[in-house]
Amino acid sequence: MSIKTFIVRQAREIENGEQRTRGNQCASVFRDNDRIYSYGYHYPLLLQIENHEGRKLWVVNDRGYSNTTAKHIGHAWQVADVSAPIENNGRTVTREDVINAMRGRIEKLRETIASKKRTNTATYRALESQHERACAMYYKVTGVNY
Repeated sequence: MSIKTFIVRQAREIENGEQRTRGNQCASVFRDNDRIYSYGYHYPLLLQIENHEGRKLWVVNDRGYSNTTAKHIGHAWQVADVSAPIENNGRTVTREDVINAMRGRIEKLRETIASKKRTNTATYRALESQHERACAMYYKVTGVNY
């Protein structure tokens, strides 16, 4: 089974309430209960949180470490609703962690945009696009415009 197929299949099983432990893995990606990890517990790749309406959303951790992790992130987007640059610091990632990571990304993008001297460049437009997307994902989770 390919890693992509494994990630999608495990996500669907989580949605259906099927519990599994670390024994279920494919190459360097594994599932433990309701989370999918890449290379170890230090990198939660895909997890679910509730949005402001109580609906479960898939969050892909897009804080990349390597080319292989980047591939895993790409595969996880097959089921993900939003993304956030998550650091778990050796503990379970919470909804608040995801929201804080999203907020941090938006603030960093705003600072970078504000530091640009010229606004008529492709780089500036790309930053604006990233900012709009980050704000849309934040709204999808929190119901609040940021």
